Amino acid sequence: DIIRLEADGSYTTLVMKGGKNTIVSRTLKDFEDTLPKEKFFRIHKSHLINLKHIKDYSNLSGNFVTMTDGSRVEISRRKAPDFIQKIKTILKSV
Repeated sequence: DIIRLEADGSYTTLVMKGGKNTIVSRTLKDFEDTLPKEKFFRIHKSHLINLKHIKDYSNLSGNFVTMTDGSRVEISRRKAPDFIQKIKTILKSV
């Protein structure tokens, strides 16, 4: 299970459940185009997250999500409105 993906130039780190990380030579854009949009959301130019692994959301002193692996990831100002709308849509369907 992928928790989140983090870009580093033309490489992407896949952060997996169980603490296993894998670095691959594909761009984050490649993964964004491939992974299902209903499960993954790009919250920042360098971060794509698995929505089911969000533990917490905070908009105090910036927008951040805390993931199930304990990582805290910033949501860009530009992506924040779309992210909030996506979360509201998910919560309505639950």
